[in-house]
Amino acid sequence: MTMKDNNLVLSSAQAVTATVVSTNIIDQLAPGAAYGTECWVRFLIRTGFGGTGTVQFELQSATDAAFTTPVSMFLTAAIAVATLVAGYIPARVKLPLGELRYLRANYTTSGSPTTGTIDADIVMDVDVIYNGINN
Repeated sequence: MTMKDNNLVLSSAQAVTATVVSTNIIDQLAPGAAYGTECWVRFLIRTGFGGTGTVQFELQSATDAAFTTPVSMFLTAAIAVATLVAGYIPARVKLPLGELRYLRANYTTSGSPTTGTIDADIVMDVDVIYNGINN
């Protein structure tokens, strides 16, 4: 059984209709705190997107909570809004090496997405069952 930790949630049903960062950041208390564990970053489309355009999903890291100089840990290709239906997982990636103390998600949009919500979190197992959807 996999458990989800609410302290590792970056976005919970966060609306993304323009470029925006996650509503939450994660303070690991030290750089590389997740190194050596099976931590995964998982993005999930909670409610499908409408409108037109694309969205990119990114994990950023920084030495300060203000993300004065964010470092990109990974970035997806631009994904068409029409692909972003409820239950779709645009990225599920093992937490990259070299993360700094703070983590957040960044969502970059182009075009005109009009609706759509995203969950993003760090989990210990990629086979998390979340709200009845096996991810």
